[in-house]
Amino acid sequence: FVSERNSFLFSVGFVLRRSSDPRPFQPIISKWAQSLQHLEMETRFLSNLTTRPRVQSLLEQILVSLNSINQECNLAISPSCVLHLRHFQPPRTPAHPVPDYAVPVL
Repeated sequence: FVSERNSFLFSVGFVLRRSSDPRPFQPIISKWAQSLQHLEMETRFLSNLTTRPRVQSLLEQILVSLNSINQECNLAISPSCVLHLRHFQPPRTPAHPVPDYAVPVL
């Protein structure tokens, strides 16, 4: 995206516990970053001084929603933009194969 200064740079990230697996959060962060990029191109959401303070409240809403029981977030960012995010747990490691002789026959 190019603005009057020829570039507008921003980054998006979450701070996680050291023991947390970051893989489930990568799609969420990518989607949030893409949404912010599109909002900036269409409405100057980040560079506009009147809408910039909303970013903090949106981040807080994402945090609360993703930490809820449903682990999903539905945000109405603007009248024309609604953001849907969902936190998926990584797949469990597959079970070890069970040999035929270890299974009882009824």
